[in-house]
Amino acid sequence: MTSTLTAGLSGGFIALAVLLGLLAWRDARKELAGRLMAGLGLSLAALELTTGPIGSALPELVWTPLRLIGGFNVALLWLSLLAVLRDGFRIRQLEQVCFVLFSVGPLATMFELDSISDLGVLATLIGVAPFLAIGHVIWVAVSERGGDLVAGRQTARIWVVIVLSAAALASVASESLADREAAALLRLTFASLPGVAVMGVWLVAIEPGRLRFEASAMAEVAAIPPGVDPRDQTLLAALVNAMDAGLYRESGLTIERAAEVLKTPTHRLRAVINQGLGHRNFASFVNGYRLAYAKAALADPVRGRETVLAIAYEAGFASLQTFNRVFKETEGDTPSGFREKRLRDAAQN
Repeated sequence: MTSTLTAGLSGGFIALAVLLGLLAWRDARKELAGRLMAGLGLSLAALELTTGPIGSALPELVWTPLRLIGGFNVALLWLSLLAVLRDGFRIRQLEQVCFVLFSVGPLATMFELDSISDLGVLATLIGVAPFLAIGHVIWVAVSERGGDLVAGRQTARIWVVIVLSAAALASVASESLADREAAALLRLTFASLPGVAVMGVWLVAIEPGRLRFEASAMAEVAAIPPGVDPRDQTLLAALVNAMDAGLYRESGLTIERAAEVLKTPTHRLRAVINQGLGHRNFASFVNGYRLAYAKAALADPVRGRETVLAIAYEAGFASLQTFNRVFKETEGDTPSGFREKRLRDAAQN
């Protein structure tokens, strides 16, 4: 009975994983998140094919490449969710290193590589890497939720935490069981199937902007008209006036603090910034003002002797590192390089 149920659940999981990958590739392959989810679906299906009930029946010629593809499931899950939760997400050098770290452990376990155990602390790190990946996604979902201005994505963050937490607990519990069939049943029922089912159901009606939670797509689903409610026009004007007056220069400014200053509920202010000004993240909204102030100060010959750090703090940035990163991402140059060019142009003119 247990083996029949496990086989049925395994087949259902493989079908859902393949469906997830095909839907993501069909409708969202132009998006980074869509391509990552397509790879994730393929990797999850390959993992279950090689480790599930029918894995032993696969010929070696098929089993080995599928096993290899299945080893990237944790890393692809990590990147996919980060791409969904963060605007403008790009795979940089740090993400590439973490991708390798999150893949080495599963691959070493799958191919029973004993030499990995000789690496000491690194071996331990590789062993806990999957849980580090899940923990990092949960941390991102929770810690960045307050500044998220997109209502649909705010709700999705809650589901990410619930599903990943349940999956992690089920995975740990399944590893403690001696009965392999019972462990597989527990893993499929509480870890693998729910997560893939949630993503699959969400992607059934996918459209090009769905993975970005674009306002137009969410408005069609929720029947919410775009733009600011006429009753909130006064709040929008008050927000713009407060920011122009220098509210953005307050270090550590949060949307809760801004709502307190404007004497309005946080959810109303979030909707006004998102629907009225087109911003998807409160930090990017505030940083726009801070960068404009900093750029004007850096280009001013009168302030040419002031340090970049002093200007960064004056603009409202909490640290020079954050200022440099945001400036480089936005302007494509460092603050010092930007200043040098602007002051040189001013001297020539």
